[in-house]
Amino acid sequence: MLVLLSVTAPAMAVCAAAIILLLRHSERRRSLDERRYALLESLQDAFVILDREWRFTHVNERAELLMRSNAADLIGKRIDHIFDPLASELFPELQRAREMGAPIEFVQSFVSTGQAIEVRIQPTPDEMLIHLRDVTERRNAEKRLQDGERRLRLLLQQVPAIVWTADLDMRLTSASGTTLSDYALVESEVIGKSVDVVFASPDGASQASAVLERVYRGESLSYETERNERWLQHDVEPLRGPDGTIQGAIGAALDITEMKHSARELARQARRDALTGLPNRLALEETLDNVMARAQATRETLAVMFLDLDRFKVINDSLGHRAGDAVLCAVADRLRITLGSRAQVFRPGGDEFILIVPGPIRSEDVQTMALEILESFTQPFEFEGRELLISASIGASLYPNNASRAEDLIKQADSAMYRAKDAGRKNAMMYNDALHARILERMGLELELRQATSRNQLRVLYQPIVDISSEQIIGAEALLRWEHPQLATIMPDRFIDIAEETGAIVGITQWVLHQACTHAAMMRAKGFGAFRIAVNISARDLCEPGFHTKVSEILAEHGLGEDALDVEVTESITLNETAVRTISALQVAGVRVVIDDFGIGYSSLEYLKRLPVGAIKIDRSFVEGVAHNPQDQAIVKAISSLATNLGFGVIAEGVETAAQRDFLATIDAPSAQGNYYSRPIPQGQFTYLLQSQHAKPSRRIASLFGSCP
Repeated sequence: MLVLLSVTAPAMAVCAAAIILLLRHSERRRSLDERRYALLESLQDAFVILDREWRFTHVNERAELLMRSNAADLIGKRIDHIFDPLASELFPELQRAREMGAPIEFVQSFVSTGQAIEVRIQPTPDEMLIHLRDVTERRNAEKRLQDGERRLRLLLQQVPAIVWTADLDMRLTSASGTTLSDYALVESEVIGKSVDVVFASPDGASQASAVLERVYRGESLSYETERNERWLQHDVEPLRGPDGTIQGAIGAALDITEMKHSARELARQARRDALTGLPNRLALEETLDNVMARAQATRETLAVMFLDLDRFKVINDSLGHRAGDAVLCAVADRLRITLGSRAQVFRPGGDEFILIVPGPIRSEDVQTMALEILESFTQPFEFEGRELLISASIGASLYPNNASRAEDLIKQADSAMYRAKDAGRKNAMMYNDALHARILERMGLELELRQATSRNQLRVLYQPIVDISSEQIIGAEALLRWEHPQLATIMPDRFIDIAEETGAIVGITQWVLHQACTHAAMMRAKGFGAFRIAVNISARDLCEPGFHTKVSEILAEHGLGEDALDVEVTESITLNETAVRTISALQVAGVRVVIDDFGIGYSSLEYLKRLPVGAIKIDRSFVEGVAHNPQDQAIVKAISSLATNLGFGVIAEGVETAAQRDFLATIDAPSAQGNYYSRPIPQGQFTYLLQSQHAKPSRRIASLFGSCP
């Protein structure tokens, strides 16, 4: 018995020690589990632990929320025995993880709850640790981002542009937009290529590299590229990462081809005259500068010609601006046809046309060309079934003979044109130093003419109009003279055109009317009842509103009836409707209208038919040859006979010799005017003639003139 006890005691001690070790191990195990469970409870994610029998051994608070159950209700239960969508979806994966003996990860979406759970299963021999994370919001954000990217891509594929990105090596990382196909570009083919290569112009030039270098330094810039007449405008900005550092560039390339074409068209229109389609003043300046630069480089000459229509304002005033516009268009067409490719035609404005004739060219060539142009204008222009005879005056200057600057060439051609007008219109003139001096003189006359009336420099002379059979004075023509303090007497042919162009003629005509009516009233007061004064009226006067009323007022102011006045108009100015209406109004008022220089117009007979004419003056060019030229005799006789049969008065002007007077007497021409009877004389001498004739009616006018004081 004692022996047994001695044996058993050590064994028991060993057992006790083992029990103590087991208890300590169990305590340590419990302590580890508690610490592990406490750690799991502190985490934000859900954790579940299962034993080998698939029973829940731990469920942290976050897992309770996901599984919609309390931990107390789950501990000890098998996961495949609880009714939960999450649990039912997890069990097959748990089995697979145990079979594989390796962890698995996946995201499980639950249609019923709308949740997305990220799952990580860690199998061990004794248990299964399940890590659950609710990624619903993240998945929704990712989906929204993906949807946004998809919609953005669809949108970019529809916009008429190319949206592109590039890395720091200036290589494209993306490219979208309908404009890609317009440029024969494919997104998959351009990715990775240099921006310079993709968007280079046909000549290889590109600004992309220089622009991107600046963009990578933080600037936002724009530049343009062109390929096959299609244009892109690139707006480029830095592409920054989340930390704000520049990681590349983003650009929007907008197709601006239509805008470029529109800009070109606007630029073309800005250089075109809207009415005639000819290049305008802006185009003239640019073209002349370029042509002169080439001429200077090749040491060649060139010419500038300045063409101005004669009396164009009369057309606008009488027929209206629509007729004027039609004439300008017709002139442009005629110049194009006449000149062809030999010259460029420009319309800087108004009724002016400028021609640039490239060289080499001589002054003789310019004169020949000018004559061709003037010859082309001899053919009438048509407007609404009527023919209009328009003439032009041309001036020309040569480079480098006359000037070396474009502005000076044009000014000189303009000056030469005005000289051509002064020489009688329908003329052409080359610029030279003598011409320049005459132009300066003309400019001086223009300035002084404005003050000639107020300075009492204008004079009226009177040339008798004589009855041929009785050689008695029956009237007089009032003739204007300018008594210039330095230039002596200036004849009308030197200043009337200036007065018409500047508008001064209106005031001058009214002054002459007052002077003539004063003299006529004086003559009638002296008993010369049948005496008539003739005053020349310009086209500008006839186009003045209310001119006929003004004439009646002047007559009334001097106590004269309308039968005391003749108004003389040249045949050429009766081409417009306003003039015809004014002439008709004068005739109705009782003022006799006399057609001056009759016979030299291209349609004299037509106007005898149309106009309310009281008398005609046979032009001196026919009267001059009647003493010896049978043709002139026939013409004068025919005109006199025709006018008499139509009931018009007839005055033969320019009678210088007795032989001319005798011929007119043989054809029974009624009246005449000319130096044979009397040169133009001042009012005092003319009054003496009338008084002498009244005292001795039998005395001839020629002998009376010889006795004038």
